[in-house]
Amino acid sequence: SAAPAPSPELRKLLDFVRGRLAIQSGDYRAARQWDEQALAAAALESAGGAELPPEKLELLALLRKDYAFTLEQTGDAAKAVSLMRQRLDADQSALGPEHTQVLIDKLELAEAMDTQATPDPAGEKLIEQVLPGLDRSLGPDNIYKAQALDELGSWAMNRHDWPRAVDVFGQAYQLALRMHGPRHQQTLGEAFNLGYVLERDGRHGEARTRLDEALQLAQSELGAATPMAQLIGYTLANAELALGQAGAARGAAHGLSAAALDSVEPGNDWPSRLNLLGAELAYAESPSEARRQQLAAALSAI
Repeated sequence: SAAPAPSPELRKLLDFVRGRLAIQSGDYRAARQWDEQALAAAALESAGGAELPPEKLELLALLRKDYAFTLEQTGDAAKAVSLMRQRLDADQSALGPEHTQVLIDKLELAEAMDTQATPDPAGEKLIEQVLPGLDRSLGPDNIYKAQALDELGSWAMNRHDWPRAVDVFGQAYQLALRMHGPRHQQTLGEAFNLGYVLERDGRHGEARTRLDEALQLAQSELGAATPMAQLIGYTLANAELALGQAGAARGAAHGLSAAALDSVEPGNDWPSRLNLLGAELAYAESPSEARRQQLAAALSAI
């Protein structure tokens, strides 16, 4: 006899995982199809109208976020925004404006708005509206608050408002410390974000302190060759150079790989960036006319 068809919940989980794997391999069209199937299964699963438990709500939020990302990557950010608005309207009618799911819907809508070719600034205001409700609904330390702060920090970075970005990522880092401790990958990611925006804000000493500690932890917990450790090392090297510490910058830059950096931040022309960093280090250690010309050539290649 034929094997029984998998339940909607199992289909949702399988297709969500397949979508994730397709995203990781860069096949966004396939990921979009898997995510659409997972969302269809999720709709069947909740057709009875019963309220989903928190872990299923969390998975649904991740699934919708992945789907919005695949829509954006396949040139359909407007559809992502439209879908999120529909979902928000439906949940708001069914559950009321203060319900946790409605707050999460608003957060996801704001994230979708940020992926549009011209991000809609109303998205930032939406996140600021949602934050107090998340605190009331889920307590001051929760994963959605972390998500919201990261998104707010991203908006501030997009418009080069570095003091605002420092404030927001400072909050995100403290939240990650409380929730996960200093060695967790999430905390290391927030430490990098904070160090990066401190560096962009010209606060090189503070950036160095934060990044140096994060680099040591990333190297011991994750390994020196991992993309996170590489990204922290690159940013720390630039902070050390800005402080005139060529030797420390050389140490931070040791073992940097364009391939590893490209895997975490693609499209940043890492070979040229590392070539420039090498030229800056050489000039800082021993200024000469030849090295100045090498530096000028590396700069013009960026």
